[in-house]
Amino acid sequence: MAKLMRLNQMMHGLLGNLSWMMVAEILSRLSRFVTLFVLAASFSSAQYGTVMLALLCHDLLRVFTRLGAGAKIIQCKDEEVMGVSANAATLQWAVAFLVAFSQILLAPVLAQFYGNPDLEVLLRTMAVAHVIYPMVTVKVFQLQRANRMRYFGIASGSCIAFENLLVALLVFLDANMMMVAYTKIAAAVFWVVLFYPAVSSSVGLAWNNHIMKELLSFAGKVLGSELVKAFRGQADSLFAARLLSPELFGVYSFAKSASL
Repeated sequence: MAKLMRLNQMMHGLLGNLSWMMVAEILSRLSRFVTLFVLAASFSSAQYGTVMLALLCHDLLRVFTRLGAGAKIIQCKDEEVMGVSANAATLQWAVAFLVAFSQILLAPVLAQFYGNPDLEVLLRTMAVAHVIYPMVTVKVFQLQRANRMRYFGIASGSCIAFENLLVALLVFLDANMMMVAYTKIAAAVFWVVLFYPAVSSSVGLAWNNHIMKELLSFAGKVLGSELVKAFRGQADSLFAARLLSPELFGVYSFAKSASL
């Protein structure tokens, strides 16, 4: 009987967590639907293709910030939380600055490779967003460790909806491609505003060779799978942007996004 009750509690908790993750997914889908058609109506096919390519490159580079440190924080023992969190914070800040710097350096290279000069300023502006997220990255991991998925689901869903609807509003008011880049930065700030008060404890930065070695080892495995997954889903767009004209790539991107 006791085992049955524990099983019911576990199932209840699992279903509850899944339901809040579904809330985030529904908010994301609905707001993205609005954004998709506002952008398509406001931009030319070439502009739409440029914006989608910039977002694609930005998101692919952001994959490098998903190191799996969160899994280590969630799984570690209670007495190890602060040490692992402090080292994870150091790693996240270092990687965020490295990715932002790399994106700034790669922006002109990618713009030349794709024959699209507008791509450079978009990517350089979006790079700022990378160095904002680490302010609350560890707090988000600790929130998940505490199994506060209701807060996480609502907050993450709200942030996605905020980003999608804000870019739709700004582009509707001023059909300027830079509005998309500015929205990426605004969304990062909004993410920090939502998650900073979620966990009261503050975590500093630390470097412990043993802990950092474990984090880096785990990060390498997680990063490999994340990169494979990201490129598998976006490889067609990367090739299409190179082979097609900006106008045709805009049509291709719209058709792909609408089907999703």
